[in-house]
Amino acid sequence: MLFTLDSWDTHNFWIVPAYGLPEDVQVKLRGDVAEFKERTWRKDRATGRSGWVLPVTQVTLEHLHATWKAGEDFQYTPNARLMTEHLTMLGLVDEKKAVKRWEYLFNGQESDFAYPTLREPKAHQRVAVEAMVDQDAFALLMEPGTGKTKCVIDELGIYLRRLEPGQVLRALIVCPRSLRVVWQREFRKDIEGLQNIAISLLDGGLDAAESLAALWQDPARLKIGIVSYDSVPAMLPALVLFAPDYVAVDESHYVKSHTTRRYKNLIKLREVSSFRRILTGTPTGNSLVDLWSQFEFLRKGALGFQNYTSFKREFCKFRSIIDPTTGQPTPFDKIEGHKNIEQLKRRMARLSFVVTKDRCLDLPKKVYETRRIDMPPSMRSVYEEFLQNFVVELDADVEMATDVLIVHILRLAQMCSGFMAVTKVEHFDGEFGAAAEDALDNFDTVKREIRPLLGGDTKLREMLDDATTIAETGKLIIWARFNYDCDAIVAGLANRGVVAVSFDGRSNDRDRQTAIDRFNEDPSARVMVAKASSGGVGLTLLGDPKVPINACKTVFYYSNTYSFIQRDQSEDRVHRIGLESAVLYRDYVYADSIEEEIAEVLQSKKSLSIEMKNLSSIKDRLLARKSA
Repeated sequence: MLFTLDSWDTHNFWIVPAYGLPEDVQVKLRGDVAEFKERTWRKDRATGRSGWVLPVTQVTLEHLHATWKAGEDFQYTPNARLMTEHLTMLGLVDEKKAVKRWEYLFNGQESDFAYPTLREPKAHQRVAVEAMVDQDAFALLMEPGTGKTKCVIDELGIYLRRLEPGQVLRALIVCPRSLRVVWQREFRKDIEGLQNIAISLLDGGLDAAESLAALWQDPARLKIGIVSYDSVPAMLPALVLFAPDYVAVDESHYVKSHTTRRYKNLIKLREVSSFRRILTGTPTGNSLVDLWSQFEFLRKGALGFQNYTSFKREFCKFRSIIDPTTGQPTPFDKIEGHKNIEQLKRRMARLSFVVTKDRCLDLPKKVYETRRIDMPPSMRSVYEEFLQNFVVELDADVEMATDVLIVHILRLAQMCSGFMAVTKVEHFDGEFGAAAEDALDNFDTVKREIRPLLGGDTKLREMLDDATTIAETGKLIIWARFNYDCDAIVAGLANRGVVAVSFDGRSNDRDRQTAIDRFNEDPSARVMVAKASSGGVGLTLLGDPKVPINACKTVFYYSNTYSFIQRDQSEDRVHRIGLESAVLYRDYVYADSIEEEIAEVLQSKKSLSIEMKNLSSIKDRLLARKSA
């Protein structure tokens, strides 16, 4: 026997060489062990024995069995055998479930996996849920708009129905702050037995611990906490005590760096949970190394390496950085490419479901989402003060002139774009939402003084973060209402290194066509920023649909006009002949604001000018938003 395979701890094997091995055998053993990318020579102080510590991963197990024969070259201790059998079983389960995913993706074979749910899942969602049920770790790497959220909710619904009397299930959803309410609403749409469910939005404030304690004590059998990334640090001790059985991390590319506090906090949650999920449509961003921290949250050594440096060395090509002053190599390297890609794909395939909109055979051609962003207090106070004065005027003036009404509603919309303007309308034809709005939106025909609001860029920054991520894997259109919006968006993208082209009412015909041509033909032009009132009719803005990374399948609305015609026309700039997949349309709105109302009305295929025919209707809608 060359060695004994023991367990160092729950995450590591321990190769302990046999006593009295000949020198040449020892040399060969050291050479064979050197083939393991992650190894450490450790001594057990209690026994005095020394050996190599290796991570418990599929890669270690495969290389171990390929190099030596159990029973001839080495022997197991009971603990090591148990760890090996568990790892082997996990691998078999992973591979068996992966087969069904491949049958759907490559042969179009739908799953017959059935489960009760309020809304019938799409074929790809059924495949995804079947794949991840009962898995300790799983990644939903599904393109935006393909319904990742529903997959998680359906899975939790399955576990809820399995609970024995007296059992409870605690789940934690970690997501960007703007998605907390989205998750809450989706749970109500999709999961049965709502009387057995308690959902709490955790904000990380002074009463956060009390909110979590109340959730713990709630008699519901499924207890769901929804917390933003930014609130996790303040709540971490309480979240660990909450000991969630199930943790889902939405938009997991937010945790792509292993050095951040955000990642380290999630690792602590990994240690107290039984089931972990990550959800993202853009897992790799700029480099494959972004994968490691996301998968490491799922399972220690999930991609074959428990150490980031070893993972990077296995899958990245490097070149030395030269000191420009001496011309000599520095101790630092720079990633210049990737290698062993097929090997990485195989490891990911065991624990993930990857799907794009063009592979979702029954996905609607248009998919709508709304991102609700909390208005910062400084901005909310200005908005509420103006709103209260507006409501008082509505109560006092039952025959308020339409042009005055338009200006008041416009002011609320401007605040949602982060600025206030003293506006004088020079021309008005009496038609709500038509010429008056065009005049108000055009800087050249309206006298105004622009004043940015403190905290007014909160929504902008969130949208720019998402746009930067989307631009890494596809092109994107951002429609905005005001020239102020367009300028801020283009500048924000430039600061993030994203090339954007734009046109609005200030653009001449030549500049406008140049922007369109660049967006459709230039791979470097990742984003089109435009005003629906200036360019929403008759254009084709597909990017290059023949090249996936240059195709446009995503449209953001940073701000909307009141006109459904303009909205409909702007949506169809990308939804045209030549496009082979569904399009995601996402509205960014401040919660409980006039723009949330506008987005809902437009998404329902109506025009706000039709919906708001009288003053009482306007007041009711504004107050309903305020008290929602």
